Amino acid sequence: MNWQTRIRIFLRISILTCCLGSGWAWAQGDIGAIRKEIANSSGLKKLQLYNQLAGAYFPQSPTQTINAASKVLELASGTKNQTSPEDHGKIMRCEVDANNWIGQAWMEEGRNQRAKGYFKRAEEMASNIGYVKGITTANTHLEEIRQKGFKLVDAVEGLINDEEIKEAVGQIKTGGRLLSLEGQAEIAYNKGEYEEAINYFLRMIPILQANSDTARISKTYYRISDAFTALGRIQQADEYAALASGRKAPIVLKPDETSAPPGEPEDADQTQEETESFLAEMEEIIGQEEKMEATILAKTQDLEAQKGEALREAERLERTGNKVAARQKIAEARGYQNQIYALEKQREDAAKKMDKMREEIEQLSVQNELKEEKNNYLILSLSLLTALMGLIAYLLFSKRISHRQLTNAYEELEDTHQQLISTQTQLVTAEKMASLGQLTAGIAHEINNPVNFISGNIDPLKEDISQLLSILQAYEEKISQQRLENSFSEVEQLKQEMELDYVKEEIQALLEGIEEGASRTTEIVKGLRTFARVDEGQPKTFDLQAGIESTLSLLKNQLQGIDVIHDFADIPQIEGYPGKLNQVFMNLLTNAIQAMPKGGWIRISTKDLGEAVEIRIQDTGKGFPAADRHKIFEPFYTTKSIGEGTGLGLSISLGIIEQHHGTIEIDSMEGHGTEAVIVLPKHFRLG
Repeated sequence: MNWQTRIRIFLRISILTCCLGSGWAWAQGDIGAIRKEIANSSGLKKLQLYNQLAGAYFPQSPTQTINAASKVLELASGTKNQTSPEDHGKIMRCEVDANNWIGQAWMEEGRNQRAKGYFKRAEEMASNIGYVKGITTANTHLEEIRQKGFKLVDAVEGLINDEEIKEAVGQIKTGGRLLSLEGQAEIAYNKGEYEEAINYFLRMIPILQANSDTARISKTYYRISDAFTALGRIQQADEYAALASGRKAPIVLKPDETSAPPGEPEDADQTQEETESFLAEMEEIIGQEEKMEATILAKTQDLEAQKGEALREAERLERTGNKVAARQKIAEARGYQNQIYALEKQREDAAKKMDKMREEIEQLSVQNELKEEKNNYLILSLSLLTALMGLIAYLLFSKRISHRQLTNAYEELEDTHQQLISTQTQLVTAEKMASLGQLTAGIAHEINNPVNFISGNIDPLKEDISQLLSILQAYEEKISQQRLENSFSEVEQLKQEMELDYVKEEIQALLEGIEEGASRTTEIVKGLRTFARVDEGQPKTFDLQAGIESTLSLLKNQLQGIDVIHDFADIPQIEGYPGKLNQVFMNLLTNAIQAMPKGGWIRISTKDLGEAVEIRIQDTGKGFPAADRHKIFEPFYTTKSIGEGTGLGLSISLGIIEQHHGTIEIDSMEGHGTEAVIVLPKHFRLG
C-alpha cells in the first residue's frame, strides 16, 4: 500500500468520524428536549413522546430504544383508564409503534428471533385496529428477517459439495419459502386484497408440485377458489374448486412469477455451454409468452362479445320494464369488463417482460464473448477454492444443522405438550360442566313440578277464602240489621279474642307472600334451566343478553354491595353454543365479584358490530399484576389463595371463544380494575 492510498483512507475515516460525531451531538440535543417534555406531560401525550425518544435513540443505542419503548407498553393500560374511550385507539397505535421499535432494536443487536416476536405482536394489534402504517412496518421487517434467512441458506448451499447436505439445505429453503408465501397470502386475504392473495397462492403451486404434496396443493386450490368467490368471479372460483377435487384444470392465467425469466446464472464466469443453454431457455420462454399473449387476446375478444351481449340484453329488459333483471345484466357486464381489465394488465406485463428479456439476450450475447477468455484462467483457482470452502462449510454447517434440528424438535415437543395439557384440561372441565348441566336441568325440572302445583293453587285458594269472608261479612251485616248481638254474644266475644279483623289482614298478607315466593322460585328455576342448557351437537340460534341475565340471576346472592350496570344495545340473536357461552359469562362475572370483596360496580355492555357482536364486562376490582399479564390465559394461573380457585376459568373461556371463531381480550391494571372484551361472529361456522 503506497502513501497516496494511505492518505485517502485516512481522509475517508476522518470525514466519516466527523459525520457520526455531528449526528450523535444533534441526536443528544434532540433527546434532551424530548426528555424534558416527557417530565411535564401525562396520558396519551407522554406515550407519544416516549415513542419519539425510542426513535431518537435508534440505531445508535438499541438498549435505550428498548427501554423507552418498553415504558410505552408499561404505561399504556393505565393511560386507557385515565383517558376517554375515543383516545383508546390512539393509545393502541402507540403500543403498535412501541412493539415495532423494540423489534427493530433487537434486529440491530442481531437477535432476529426475539425481534420477530415483537413484529408479529405489532402486526396482530395493528390489524385489529386497522393501523396501516403499523402493519406495513411490521410486515416489512418480518420479510427482511425471512430474506436474511434465505440469503444465509443460499450462501452456504453454494459452498457445499455433499449431495445429502445439499438436499437437506434445499428442503429447508423450500419449506421457508413456502411458509413465507403462505403467510403473505393469508395476510393479503385477511386485508381483503384478494388479487394479491391469489398471486401468492399460485406461486406456491409449482413448489408443492415439485414436492408432490397433493394434500397442500388441494388446500391451496380451495383457498384460491375462496378468493375468487370473494371477488365475485364465480366461474373461476368453480374451476379452482373443481381442480382441488381432482376433476379438471382451471382456465386462469398464471401469476407473473411463474412465467418470469429464470434470471442470469448465479456464476458470473459461466462457461460458453451454460450461457448458450440459458439463451435458448430464454428464447423458449419468449415463445411461450407470445403464445400466452395470443391466448389473452382471444380471451379478451370473447369477453368483449359476452359483455356486449349482456348490455344489449339489459337494454331489451329495460325497455320491457324488467328493471331488476336489467340491473343484473348490467352487473354481469361489469364483471366481464373487470376480467377484461385484468387480462389487459397481464398482456401489458407480458409485453414488458418480453422486451426486457430481449434486451438481456442481446447483452448476454455480447458478454458471452468476453467471458469465454476469462473463464479458462479462473477454472483451476475456483475449483481449489470451492473444494476448500466446501470442506469447511460441511464441517460447520453439519454441526449447526444438527443443533438447529434438535432445538426445533424440542420447541415443537414443548408446544405440543402444552397444547395437550390445555386440551386435556378443557375436555375434563367440559365433561364435568356437561354432567353438572344435566344434573342442574334435572333438579330444575323436579323443583318446577311442585312450584307449578303451588302457583296453580294460589288463585283458587284466594277466591275460596274471599268467598268465605264474604259469607262471614253477610252474617255480620244480618246480625247488625236485626239487632241480634245479644243472641250472638258468645260469637262476638270469640271474634274479639281471635282478633278477626287482624286475621283477615294476615290471611291476605300470607296469600301474597306465598304468591311472591312461588314467582321468585319460578324465576330461579327458569334461570337454572337457561344457564344449565345442555348444548346439542349442532349450534343453535339464541338470545345472548338473556344468557347474561340468567347468569346474573344465579349470582344474585353474591352481588351484595356490588352495583350491576346494564348497557345493552339492540342486538339480534346469534348462532353458537349458549350453554358454553353462559359458562364464559359465569367465569368472568365470578372473577369480577371475587376481585371486589369490599364492593364496587360491574358494567356489562353489548354492541352490534355488523357481522359480529361485542360484549364488555368491566369491574372496579384489584386487577392483575403487570408482570403476570401475559400469563392470564395460561392453565392453572390464578391470583387467588390456595383452595379459592383452580386457575382454569380464563383458559377454558379462551377455548370456548376460539371454538366460536371469536376473540377475547383482558385489559387489566393492578389496583384499577379489569375489562374483558369479547367479540363473537353472528353466524357460527364449523371447522
